[in-house]
Amino acid sequence: MNHLLSIIDPQLTDDVELLIETDNKELAISKKRELIYRKAKGVYCVQIDDDDEVTDNYIEVILKACKSGKDCIGYKELVRMKGRELISQISLRFKEWKTLKDGFERTPFYKVPIKTGIARKVLLPEMRYGEDHEFSKAIYSLLNNEQYIDQVLYIYYSPDYLTESEKKKRYGIA
Repeated sequence: MNHLLSIIDPQLTDDVELLIETDNKELAISKKRELIYRKAKGVYCVQIDDDDEVTDNYIEVILKACKSGKDCIGYKELVRMKGRELISQISLRFKEWKTLKDGFERTPFYKVPIKTGIARKVLLPEMRYGEDHEFSKAIYSLLNNEQYIDQVLYIYYSPDYLTESEKKKRYGIA
C-alpha cells in the first residue's frame, strides 16, 4: 500500500490530502507511484510507504517548509537496517546516491515533498523494486532548488533482512 500526502496550497492554507493506493501487487510499484501522483490535487506531494513511519511533527514542519515555494523539501531520514540505526540525508546538494560508513546520501525522490507538476513529469518503466533510485535519477535535472530541513522526519525500515522468497512475496514477483 502506498500513501501520498498532498499539500493543497501552502501559501493559503494548511490543508492536506491523503491518498491511498492499494492492490494485491498486480501493479508494478513504479506504475502505482505514477498513478497516485496523477490523482493528487496539491501543490506538493510526498509518498509515505505503509511499512515506514514519519515523526510526530512531520506535517507541521513540512507545511512550514512548503511555504518557501522551492521545488523540493530535503531532510534527514532514520534508517533501521540489520539491527543498526543510520542517518540518510535526502537533498539536492548530492549529485548521486552514496553509501557512507554511518549512513547514506540520496538525491531527492518520492520520499521528500516535490512540487506535484514536477513529479508528474517522471515516467518510469514497470519496476517491482529499485524505482526509488531510478525516480531520483530522472527527477534530479528537473529540480532547481530546495528547502532543506536539518532534522530526521522519516523513518525507513530496510527490507535487507528479507530472504529471497520473502522479497519475491513483498514485491509481487512470481
